Amino acid sequence: MNIIKLLPLSIAVSTAMATNVASAALMYIDLGTNDYDSFTQAQFEADADTTTAPFSEFILGQILGTSIFDLSNGSIFGNVTETNDPTILAAYGALSEAPTDYKKSSSTQTEIYFPISRAQLNIDQLSPLDTPFADDEGFTLTWGLDVRYSFTGTLGANGPSYTGGYFDVYFNDFDAINSAGQDLNIGGSSNDRLVFSGEVTGSSIANGNLDVFSNIVFAEQGFLWIADSNGTFRDTYEIIAQGGGTSFPVLTYDTNINPPVPDASQLVTLAGDTQNGAPYQLAAIRQLTLDGSASAEVPEPATLALIGMGLLGAGFAGRRRAKR
Repeated sequence: MNIIKLLPLSIAVSTAMATNVASAALMYIDLGTNDYDSFTQAQFEADADTTTAPFSEFILGQILGTSIFDLSNGSIFGNVTETNDPTILAAYGALSEAPTDYKKSSSTQTEIYFPISRAQLNIDQLSPLDTPFADDEGFTLTWGLDVRYSFTGTLGANGPSYTGGYFDVYFNDFDAINSAGQDLNIGGSSNDRLVFSGEVTGSSIANGNLDVFSNIVFAEQGFLWIADSNGTFRDTYEIIAQGGGTSFPVLTYDTNINPPVPDASQLVTLAGDTQNGAPYQLAAIRQLTLDGSASAEVPEPATLALIGMGLLGAGFAGRRRAKR
């Protein structure tokens, strides 16, 4: 009888948790200076603020992704690393200059490459700020964002499952030139820096669609702002600081891997130098270009409170049962 009473309690807690998980939020970026926005097109003037308009997604087009499958057990099934980190790829003898047909299968491709062009590394759009008239503060014209990542996990019959790893997003200063052809002298390459990064917490895959979930664990103060459930924009730096290590902003990367499990024609077998960044001594490697998007959210404090209430209620019910 007591077990029957406990079951609805567990279901109620699970249902409440599901309905209080935050959905994707609006974001904006604050560059801290108007210099980057002083030239978008010759006929436009910079606006007064230093922030982009709100957007909902980072769009990544044609990102070069390299899947590294551990062959120590004689099969591609098992440990897998997905990365575009040039240090890891260089440990497999990757070249920094890829030919135009770098996507060919192993029947014609005998080497692997790491990206050398921004098109294979960068965030292409701050969606929906993808029109010439959008308030994007000169994004892709005077500055941009580049991505380095490495996801680790296992490959199963349905595709990869990632449980660890990292992503790093870097600010790329184009050393902007204004409409009069004058150098704005805003720092050049010395102003390039890491602006936010995260740690992978898990993933899910269905029909080739892969979602990778990560906590944003570092952010430059004042750079990335995310709206909470009340629509109030909060500095990601402050959210992390106030969370005290228990509640981080979440970034979800959504892409498609087709096929999720590669066939032999897509693979190149190489030995790795594990002393210099290669995760596996012997590996099968597949390189693809991936389109995807990343969205952010701020965890709901109510969700954490409900978990605590559910555990407290379950404990109280257990004590009543013991007393009876």
